[in-house]
Amino acid sequence: MDLAAPIASGSHIVTACDNSVQHEDAWKYRTRRSSNLVTRAADVCLKERRRLILVVRETPFSGIHLSNMPEIVAMWSCHSPASPGFYTRPTTIEELIDALVARVLDLLQVDHSVSRRWGD
Repeated sequence: MDLAAPIASGSHIVTACDNSVQHEDAWKYRTRRSSNLVTRAADVCLKERRRLILVVRETPFSGIHLSNMPEIVAMWSCHSPASPGFYTRPTTIEELIDALVARVLDLLQVDHSVSRRWGD
């Protein structure tokens, strides 16, 4: 693991992950060890008391995935599955992606104009 990599510093935010990263984060929490650069970056984010947003892209969730979620959320993180809402009636793939990106930016409290807000 390259601890000198920029992502391992306290100035980066980790967002995307698959279920193996989520499992690794829960395992790391129990054992206090990071075994790869992504979980090290997540660990630093939690250490700095910044919100860690896990955009889980794999479905369906198994019982193991679901049982890891509460433990990770208790550590100052947030799960935002990569599942866009269809209530806005998107007509293109870009609109689906923009909706997901806008949701993550909202969680990061970043002002944006990626998508319209409800009622706009």
